[in-house]
Amino acid sequence: MRARRQSHLPKQTVTLPGASAKKAVSCVIARLKEEGYTISTSSEELGFVNATRQAKPFSDEEEIASSVLEVTVHVKECERGGCIVKAHFVGKDFDSSGIVAALQPVQDAEVYEGFLERIERDLGAAQTVVQE
Repeated sequence: MRARRQSHLPKQTVTLPGASAKKAVSCVIARLKEEGYTISTSSEELGFVNATRQAKPFSDEEEIASSVLEVTVHVKECERGGCIVKAHFVGKDFDSSGIVAALQPVQDAEVYEGFLERIERDLGAAQTVVQE
């Protein structure tokens, strides 16, 4: 039997006690737009957001025409209240005909930690405004 290879991706989730999934999705969309992303797909009902923004090439190939950083965020309501937010970042390089030439999962912990901290902060600020 072969051992499973463990991924070394950084922490990609944060639990937000007291936050509704719909409010978290709204905060995620607002944050991504503020950071220059274009929202490709989103659904508050399904707790799903997909967005992209232009980026530097992720591979060393010379024939790269363009590159994007894509983020997919899933938001799930917790049984005991609050929600869980999970983000996954992937770099995509495209050749001149628009075909994906390279995919590179983002493994920089600072990317995930920074994004999730900003979501926590934004959601906390939004909840404070609603409660006042």
